[in-house]
Amino acid sequence: MADYTHTDLQLVGRHVPDEGGGPFENMNQAMAAGHDVVNPVTGMYEIGVLIEGAFVPLITEKASLVFDRIEIAKQAQASQAETASTQAAGSTQANEGEGAQPDTGPLSDQAAPTDSSQG
Repeated sequence: MADYTHTDLQLVGRHVPDEGGGPFENMNQAMAAGHDVVNPVTGMYEIGVLIEGAFVPLITEKASLVFDRIEIAKQAQASQAETASTQAAGSTQANEGEGAQPDTGPLSDQAAPTDSSQG
C-alpha cells in the first residue's frame, strides 16, 4: 500500500459562470425560447480539493441547483431557529410559574377561624 502524500486537504467549492452569460444574450431571447423565470445564476459549481495550491475538481453540478439548495437550507435553518426560540420562550414562562405558591388572600398564613359555640 502506498503512503499518503497529502493528508490535510482542504475541500473547497467555486462557481464557474458560463462564458458570455449563458446560452442567451438577453432576457428577451430567453423569453422567446420559453424560459419564463429570470435566473441570473449560470454555469457550473465545482467542488474539489486544494493540493499544494492547485484546485483538483471532484464533482461538478449546475450552479443554479447548488444555489437553490443553499437557499432552501437557509430558510429551513431560519424556520428551525424561530421554532426553537418560540419553544424556549414558552418553556421560560412555564418555569417561572413552577414552585410559586398560589396567593389565597390575607388569611392564607393564618389558621381558618373556627366556631367554638357549636359543640
